[in-house]
Amino acid sequence: MSAGGTVDGRGLNGCVLVEAPWLMSLAVVGDDAVEYLHGRLSCDVAGLAPGQGAHGLLLTRQGRVQELLAIYRRADDLLLVVDRGRADSAMAALEEFIVADDVEIEPCEQAGSLLLMGQNAPALLAGAASDFSELNLSGLALSLRRRADLCVPSFELLPGPGSDPAQLSAALQELGASMGEPALLDRMRVESGTPAVGVDVDEQRMAIEARLEWAIHFAKGCYVGQEVIERSISRGRVNHLLCLLQIDPAGAAVDAAELAGLQVAGGSPADIVTSVSMGAGGDSEAALALAYLPAAMAAGGSVVELESDGVVLARATVVEWPRPRVLAGRQSPA
Repeated sequence: MSAGGTVDGRGLNGCVLVEAPWLMSLAVVGDDAVEYLHGRLSCDVAGLAPGQGAHGLLLTRQGRVQELLAIYRRADDLLLVVDRGRADSAMAALEEFIVADDVEIEPCEQAGSLLLMGQNAPALLAGAASDFSELNLSGLALSLRRRADLCVPSFELLPGPGSDPAQLSAALQELGASMGEPALLDRMRVESGTPAVGVDVDEQRMAIEARLEWAIHFAKGCYVGQEVIERSISRGRVNHLLCLLQIDPAGAAVDAAELAGLQVAGGSPADIVTSVSMGAGGDSEAALALAYLPAAMAAGGSVVELESDGVVLARATVVEWPRPRVLAGRQSPA
């Protein structure tokens, strides 16, 4: 990778820019918008002041994951950022419990988003005083949205009036950011242990199994799915856990890119590889994967076998989970 950043196994050093056309915004307005979203999302919506943001989950009543999204409170409304390909399902889930509430959810027109990520990103955006703000960078207006879904600082940037994504990208590169490919973002997602909805987590998976505690506030009060989440945390028992695996290239009978969907030997049908990320330039020697393992096999350093129809095709080592387990709103982790 260029001098702007390197992947060192723990995170991205430097500052890298990636085009993110899949990000889409939804504006939520109405007198009941804050109260309604507070009861629909897992994060503390009511506690957000203008300019603040959070990540939250849309859950079923059974505590299973419908969406993972970012939310920001603006002066007059709330802004949700979702995957464009899942916008229709996100809106359907968001609107599911609206009855007589004064709440309206509408897609926002926006130019193409850019993601700036890396340890040096905050310094490059030194004027970013809040999670959501309007800035002027090298004479260009832009909107900034701080994100928390990677284990390195990251920001969604949108060009403001009078500028476009190409101009903003050029200005950021002039200031020291290097341009990266979407595969780099996926690598950082996997390294960060962030499940992609529809890939690593869906309505068949509980949020706690996917280790999404970081997107839940445990003292906010009632929300859809709360009872199941609280029961899982209080009892401290889950059957499966999402884990980060380092693939052993010497023990692989198939190309690392073909590992997604393989079963974990000794597990149930629910214990499978869900995402695979190659190293820089497609290097299979540095392949990482996200996979569900039986909770008893999830300790860092454990060696697991990956199989298909009972035939072992690869071996992998469980990597220590990259995120500390923080239960927001509780005095100490459970």
